[in-house]
Amino acid sequence: MSLLKALSPEFSHGVQIETCYNTQSQHTRVQIRQVHLMNELTMDNTQHTGWTMDPEGSRDLDDALRMETHEDGTVTLHTYIAAPGLHLSTSSPAFKRAFQKRSTRYLASGKTVAMLTPDMEHQHSLLPGESREALYICCTITAEGELLQDKTHVGFVHFCSSARYTYLDAYEQANAPHFELARKFALMRISSRRLRGAPTFVDLDTGEYTDEQGQRIKLVKREEIIGHLIVQEAMIASNEALARWCAERGVLVIYRTHDGPEFENTEEKQSFDDFLKTALENQDEHALALIDSTFSNRLKPATYSAEPGTHWALRAPMYMHGTSPLRRVQDLISQMQLAAYLRQAPLPFDWHGLVQSVDHLNSADEQFEKRIKERFKARTEKLFLEQLLADEELSSKQLRRAIKYILRQAGDGLDIQKEQVLERLRHIIQEYQSHPSGTVPVALLDVILESSWEPARKLARDFLDPHDSGWKQLKAHALAVRGDEESSWWQLYLLEHDPVELQEQELRKARQADRQQQERKREQKAQKKRAALLETSPMAWFNDLKLRHQLDVTFTYQELEKDDPRGQWSGTLLVNKPDTDQSPGSFEAFDQSKKKVRKQLVQDALNWWDESLYDHS
Repeated sequence: MSLLKALSPEFSHGVQIETCYNTQSQHTRVQIRQVHLMNELTMDNTQHTGWTMDPEGSRDLDDALRMETHEDGTVTLHTYIAAPGLHLSTSSPAFKRAFQKRSTRYLASGKTVAMLTPDMEHQHSLLPGESREALYICCTITAEGELLQDKTHVGFVHFCSSARYTYLDAYEQANAPHFELARKFALMRISSRRLRGAPTFVDLDTGEYTDEQGQRIKLVKREEIIGHLIVQEAMIASNEALARWCAERGVLVIYRTHDGPEFENTEEKQSFDDFLKTALENQDEHALALIDSTFSNRLKPATYSAEPGTHWALRAPMYMHGTSPLRRVQDLISQMQLAAYLRQAPLPFDWHGLVQSVDHLNSADEQFEKRIKERFKARTEKLFLEQLLADEELSSKQLRRAIKYILRQAGDGLDIQKEQVLERLRHIIQEYQSHPSGTVPVALLDVILESSWEPARKLARDFLDPHDSGWKQLKAHALAVRGDEESSWWQLYLLEHDPVELQEQELRKARQADRQQQERKREQKAQKKRAALLETSPMAWFNDLKLRHQLDVTFTYQELEKDDPRGQWSGTLLVNKPDTDQSPGSFEAFDQSKKKVRKQLVQDALNWWDESLYDHS
């Protein structure tokens, strides 16, 4: 019997995860409770169709699309994903191979090291005219580009691709109805994320855009950018919809989470938010350089998790990778889990097994990326230096890496044509000065001022001195990249030169001096008041003293014999200040009236208090 026919259209299953996304804190609150859910998918033998779009020569065609627009402006996105997970178990050799390789590697030489075997790739790729079993994700997008959470349907269907396109076809056949709709959909989704504060940039003329982590992508063929954006935005929408669908039903899958920047205080967060807002509003080459430099240094890369969590760069409450099971093992595992859930079979990975697998894959990916970066860093830095000195055009990221290399070598005292380098840096800074946007090259200046090469640092200072706003942008960038580190160059150096900071320091000093002056005036006024009280009413002064210093005071009176020469009344006074090592004061007085006795005791106590203060000082 076909595996598709074994999928029950209705069943009760598992747990439900309720999610609440807070747009202010950008955190997802997750609550799990036992419920009974009905499967939304009704299985039938309908043959679904759609089209694929991949690089020319690709063998692993693992996703296909179809879109429909409606009168209210909403768009229904139908996404079909190759389904190798339907036929795999954790003990099968194919899965063990995939888990070991983790992903398909596309080498610079053009060679491909596939995650799955060539036979499995061909068997499940969504080739034109070939019937395939596929994971089906159907979601609805509003006219404003937002995902309607309650309109998502997920299941496995029969699929046959009607056409195979390359990224260039979306440019060459731009007037085709399906490409017109797909183009509008992609740009609508990008605009929606940008309005939510996502670090998103697109330049159709140069072929540059940012990926799902806010990292810069520059295409060799700029005409292919629309094709890339169509596929990227369709997959982002499908993955977000699938993640929400799985989380609502408690399906144990692998989620993709991305932590936002951490801030020490509100001021630092505000500086970073202003910095990002400026970059998103400008949407030009210099803004792209700001976004690229900030996120490559400030943010940690996205990671995989067994629990749903927010994706900061996408401004999504939750997200996952589920659309590339032919080339990414995390997607394959999630598909295997989903298939078992839909047919009410035991899941291949229980909670602990899934957590262990995710931890292993995250660690392996981190080590692999580290090795790749170290391998290419040494190879490319010298090349960038040669290109810089030859006055060749470099991207902002390449430019910073070349300058870092230059400044590092210059700091070591090596001969690297310093005069030529300085002239090149001067020319680059002058280009920024003449740019109409007025954007300051904060990433470049940060690299220069961080170095120990004084001639280059002087160039940066000369550029910044006439630009008060430049210092603000530079400080915001330093906060975003390094945080509030005492060893940062801007802590040790910027505060000595930043005219805005110097002005703020003067204002702080003036406010502090004013507060001190006001305090002195209040103290002088209080002293005059106390002196007047002491002269006119010692008792009032004594009561004020008792309250201010929390003294324990005990008066005792006794009436004497009428013929006692000392008077008719005797009195004693004990004064003690708790929680100190100061000895208590004890006083005795005699007089004809009780009032005079009390007055004498108070006067003696005040004298004792003044003498004790003098002795203590």
